[in-house]
Amino acid sequence: MTSLKLLSFDQYFKALAIIPKVASVPYTYNIITHHHHNITPAMTSLKLLSFDQYFKALAIIPKVASVPSLLGSGYILRHVLGDPKRKRRVQGRLLCGLTVCDIISSTCSFLSTWPIPADSAGPVWGASGNDATCSAQGFLVQLTVAGSCYNAGLALYYLLAVVHGWSEDRCKKLEPYLHAFPWVYGLTTAIVGLALGAYHNATLWCHFGPPFEYEKEMRLGLYYSIVWTACLFNIYCMGSICYSIWKTEKASAKYSRQASTLDTYRQTRLAAVQGFFYCFSFILTWIFPSVFRILGFLGKPTNFILLGFVAWFPCFQGMMNFLVFIRPKLVQRYSSLKSSKDSTKKSKGSAENAEAGADYLQDEDKFKNDELQVVEENSGGIVAGAGADDLKDEDDNFEDNKL
Repeated sequence: MTSLKLLSFDQYFKALAIIPKVASVPYTYNIITHHHHNITPAMTSLKLLSFDQYFKALAIIPKVASVPSLLGSGYILRHVLGDPKRKRRVQGRLLCGLTVCDIISSTCSFLSTWPIPADSAGPVWGASGNDATCSAQGFLVQLTVAGSCYNAGLALYYLLAVVHGWSEDRCKKLEPYLHAFPWVYGLTTAIVGLALGAYHNATLWCHFGPPFEYEKEMRLGLYYSIVWTACLFNIYCMGSICYSIWKTEKASAKYSRQASTLDTYRQTRLAAVQGFFYCFSFILTWIFPSVFRILGFLGKPTNFILLGFVAWFPCFQGMMNFLVFIRPKLVQRYSSLKSSKDSTKKSKGSAENAEAGADYLQDEDKFKNDELQVVEENSGGIVAGAGADDLKDEDDNFEDNKL
């Protein structure tokens, strides 16, 4: 029956055993999150890592990502609170509120699976907590939704200051609301989840999860609705800021002869670019978690690779904000080094040109001296010859007179 086939009899049955395993890979995560007891090591036999190694990696990734995030957040707080000028600005205080949320989020991410109850269902690596530790972590994870509100408030500040030209004093009148809403909403929703007993094993950490009956609705309504609203608002702010930069460049070209106006436009452009990068950092953080959750809500298959990105980016937001925070210093340092290098190159070129010019002048003087010497020698020979002829003529005349 297999004489004309490409595979042997044993190879065919081996292929028939492998094909279902390959087909089951995209559906692995759906089974993990909704039917923990149905997962088997055979479903990961064709992957690069073993079944246990995958869940070990998912538990370790948040810990690795949260460490630089904590360090970056600490740097931001230290430099903002330690600088009186930055501390007096609305932007600095909003950034401090956002950084506090990042520190809470990074701390929860570093703990990752540790607070999950040790006897919880499902293949969770490192689970060593109980119901109390899981509820505490879930409460803090839900509280970090305040960070999304702070990101929206920071984007609003840049939109008002850069695009609409609000002064610092006018922004200060709006500032209390930009601080109050994130914490009121975060604390309220976190308390609601705690009161309903909604915090359970969510694979990466404790949050809304089974066996709570309405875990999908709670996650969508109380968490991702705010995150996605903040993302859309940040996209709007990014577009407005980009348009403002374009207008600034156009106006700078028009008023380039006025130094004071040019300096004002330059400061506006720097602030606009900084606000753009904060918005971009926030959106980049939530791209993969949003895609993952949308696929989950629609019942579409997902995989471990996407889940790995979900485990990394939200935990790394503090570090990305740190990179945006130090970006102006890095740009200034790069410009300074570049200018110094160009100046050194120009000085070296000028020195080489001066040396070449000196050599040229020295050669020219030598040439003139040699030419003058030749002329003098030739002139001396001519003069000497003329003098000999005159003496000869005088001798001839003397002899004639004598005769």
